[in-house]
Amino acid sequence: MNRRKFLLHSAALAAAGVAPAVFAQTWPTKPIKLMADFPAGGGTDAMARLIADRLI
Repeated sequence: MNRRKFLLHSAALAAAGVAPAVFAQTWPTKPIKLMADFPAGGGTDAMARLIADRLI
């Protein structure tokens, strides 16, 4: 019984290690929208524009 548990756990760990590689995609797949919920021209708008330039 212990050997069966060991094999089951080993298979689960191997599957967990492979799963992220299976679902990996190139990032970004679509354009990114950065939203600042404050009026244009304020400090938050300026900071959002600086951050957005570095994301591209």
